[in-house]
Amino acid sequence: MRRTSSIGLVLSLALPALFAWSCGGDDGGDGNGMGPAPVATTIAAASGGGQTAQAGSQLSAPFVVRVTDAQGGGVSGVSVSWSVTAGGGSLSAASSQSNSQGQASVTLTLGPAAGPNTVTASASGLSGSPVTFSATGTAPPQPDAIALVSGDNQHGKTLAPLASPFVVKVTDDQGDGVAGVTVNWAVASGGGSLSASTTTTNGSGQASVSFTSGTTTGASTVTASATGLTGSPVTFSARTSVLVIEMSGIAFVYPDGSTNSAATVAVGDTIEWINLDGVQHTATSNIEPAGGAAFDSGLMPAGATFRFAPGVVGTWEYFCQVHPAQMAGATITVQ
Repeated sequence: MRRTSSIGLVLSLALPALFAWSCGGDDGGDGNGMGPAPVATTIAAASGGGQTAQAGSQLSAPFVVRVTDAQGGGVSGVSVSWSVTAGGGSLSAASSQSNSQGQASVTLTLGPAAGPNTVTASASGLSGSPVTFSATGTAPPQPDAIALVSGDNQHGKTLAPLASPFVVKVTDDQGDGVAGVTVNWAVASGGGSLSASTTTTNGSGQASVSFTSGTTTGASTVTASATGLTGSPVTFSARTSVLVIEMSGIAFVYPDGSTNSAATVAVGDTIEWINLDGVQHTATSNIEPAGGAAFDSGLMPAGATFRFAPGVVGTWEYFCQVHPAQMAGATITVQ
């Protein structure tokens, strides 16, 4: 009986302790049997300070702080407040929380003026708060010169855009492209029209415009200007060397809208007929100047084109063999 009583006494003393251990009893930890949760004590800069970029631009790297406990381990879930204290910039967020490594970050877009920018990161009750970051905004590049890039000396058809745009480039005194500069475009001589009267340089410093030929053949010039820049104005040359005559509404329609009419071109220019009707036509000369070759397109179905390049000075008269009553008496004079 004594032996049984001794065993019972041991069990009665051990079981409560075993029960408390298996159920994760109150040991002052985090409730998961993993020990006490870390307590944030300090905040400090980790990276991102001292950057330099063009005023008004976003910095390439964020500002980063690290929140740690008394042992230097990172503490997650701590709210960090961010604010701009100088420079007039803007932040990607007003607050952020520390991650599993204890880090919190924000990205600064610099203020519009060149000079210092400062940002603070603060966390209530932590040693080292607030943390101050600095960055410097540099003056944007200043436009110095404008120059022709491409598109000069093209040939085109009446009332058609040239194959390539006119392109200029604005650079600073180091030869680097400058964005955001207004370029003014104008037709200085000859016919034609532009897709815009002003354009703005892109990130490479380039600005462009499209040119559409006028109603007559001949040379045109276009200028691109920017106030105060070396090289302004830039001059582009173009030549409308193909006169397009439409066969439409059972008539020869000239670029100016007249029908069965007259046009003047230069030696070396080309006349192009295009059939826009749903019936066949011809362009056939019946009067030629001395030494001038006759021309005859033959039957032209809808959509077909025919070209003739007069080689001498003089006047050609022509008609349509299919519709001689409606399409006759049209002329081309070469000077």
